Amino acid sequence: MTVPCPECGTAVPCPADATPGELVICDHCGVELEVVAVAPLKLQVFEEEEK
Repeated sequence: MTVPCPECGTAVPCPADATPGELVICDHCGVELEVVAVAPLKLQVFEEEEK
């Protein structure tokens, strides 16, 4: 299963059992992406919370 990278538009492979909060990396632009929804599968750029 692939989803377009919200940063560069390249197809990013995601595991079929992806869960919200899981992180994947776009192989094309290197940005870290977070799974935010699974039906339909949606990714957003991961922004680490400052503590």
